[in-house]
Amino acid sequence: MNTFVKLVLPYNCRSGCGMSAAATRYVMEHKMIAKKQSSHARGLETRRRICTAFLELKRTRSFTSITVAELCRQAQISRGTFYHHYASLSDVLDDVLDDVFRNASPLPCGLLGMNAPGSARPLCALVRGNEKLRGLFCDSSLTRRIIERLLPVHVERLGQWLGPLNTLPDDQLRSLAIFQLGGCLTLMSSTIGMPECDWALTQQVVDRFIAVGYGERRTS
Repeated sequence: MNTFVKLVLPYNCRSGCGMSAAATRYVMEHKMIAKKQSSHARGLETRRRICTAFLELKRTRSFTSITVAELCRQAQISRGTFYHHYASLSDVLDDVLDDVFRNASPLPCGLLGMNAPGSARPLCALVRGNEKLRGLFCDSSLTRRIIERLLPVHVERLGQWLGPLNTLPDDQLRSLAIFQLGGCLTLMSSTIGMPECDWALTQQVVDRFIAVGYGERRTS
């Protein structure tokens, strides 16, 4: 029984003896809450296992070659369990991408004077430091889907940063965001094997170019 219920109810009520209707409802409601919380925790853990298994398979496989059956074996779950949480492998991909984007920014926020959300790291740095993510973001067949998933948030951040000086129509702001994201993903993929010292120099050049370009737009 819930610890709080044990503290509040008299001893004889805990066993159900002489329990009033109100007390009975109170106990049952708390049991239902505890059951839902337990079920929610198990659901989150199952989804985490599925996403982890997906990334493990994606390290050496293309997205289109992975099957639900293989993913279930890797995650050690049944097909029924998989379809209880996801409708398709594309939904798993979206879940993984959303988790990555919560912890990363496609732009060097500090460089642009933007406030990075939480402990967000540059996307390129996050991917370079995680071997499992490399297989995901270096798959050119997924570039379009990755951009589409990240685009709404990125467009919003660009608009916020440019502020009242932003005179770009929505379609042009969107095009600018797509251009920047596409370049980020292409550069990331083509330099993934580059030594860190060489990558640091490349990143400095790219960052300066981005800062100047957005800076001129912001002050024009």
